[in-house]
Amino acid sequence: MTGSSSTAKDHDRGESAAPPQADGRTGEQRLECNVCQYRVDPTDESAFTVFPCHVRAFEGQQFKVWRCPTCRTIHCLDVVDLDLYYSKYPFAGMELTWPFRIFYRNLTRRFTKHGFSRRRSLLDYGCGNGTFVEYLRGRGFDNCHGYDPYGKPDGTGDAAILDRGPFDFVLLQDVLEHVEDGRVLLGEMDGHLKPGGHILV
Repeated sequence: MTGSSSTAKDHDRGESAAPPQADGRTGEQRLECNVCQYRVDPTDESAFTVFPCHVRAFEGQQFKVWRCPTCRTIHCLDVVDLDLYYSKYPFAGMELTWPFRIFYRNLTRRFTKHGFSRRRSLLDYGCGNGTFVEYLRGRGFDNCHGYDPYGKPDGTGDAAILDRGPFDFVLLQDVLEHVEDGRVLLGEMDGHLKPGGHILV
């Protein structure tokens, strides 16, 4: 799901945002699509569907979501504290098992068709604990790096990793739907690219 930099309630009135609630909700609502700027009617209950949180640490929490009828992007109605939820996201403990090796082999083959090679550099942004980078380095792609803003500070969460750029490729694998505003993130990633580089989504 994607978010929006334009929220309702407190921000519409120019007041300061409410502090995050115990379950991670900020007290704000996302009423505008950040892709096409369509605005949902918060009083139209037919526009919303309720989904349970799939992070085990927050089992039992539910969220209203809505799909933009113009561009079909899905949004969560409540703006939440993403840091809280991603601090307990399960991919931090992922291991490089055989199913992932097969997936990563196929992914690497797709990348090489677009110019990726052992001579090129790659940043896997939002890499979890870095299993894809581990896979690539094990196959001679030594100039690959992984960074995750929710990773451990002495591991993939070390922002100094970004200073190893600029990079030929920046990979955003299952990332854009997990940030508040994808346009902002794409702009940031553009700053980590070499001239003529590619962002892989």
